[in-house]
Amino acid sequence: MRNKNFNDWAVALIVIACSIMLFLALAFALSGKVLGAPSRPLRVNFHDVTGVTLGSQVKFAGAIAGKVASIRMLTPEERTKSGDPLNAVQLLLAINPGVPPLPSDVSVSIAADTLLSDKFVLVSGGSSQATPLAA
Repeated sequence: MRNKNFNDWAVALIVIACSIMLFLALAFALSGKVLGAPSRPLRVNFHDVTGVTLGSQVKFAGAIAGKVASIRMLTPEERTKSGDPLNAVQLLLAINPGVPPLPSDVSVSIAADTLLSDKFVLVSGGSSQATPLAA
């Protein structure tokens, strides 16, 4: 009889431990944080990034190319030095290592597939003759 009680307690503790692990994994996944340093960081300044959050997708020519690693507001000094004083926010894009080197004449914008879908950062354009961006 005592052995059966011990087994019941062991199963209950294992179920509770697994539930806690699943809850923590879900919370981390929903937070949108990126583990470690970005593999190929790309900093981009924007006037407005409404709808983009940490972990939002970065797409290059429509294919998934990375995630948004950080969102930072620019200081007034940085805004004037950026060349466009309307730039207010800087995104750090973590580009996946499998993506080919981005040409220096790419354009970066905020886009959405449909009116109700999540926003993402779209890297488009660029010619094969242009010099690649520095690492």
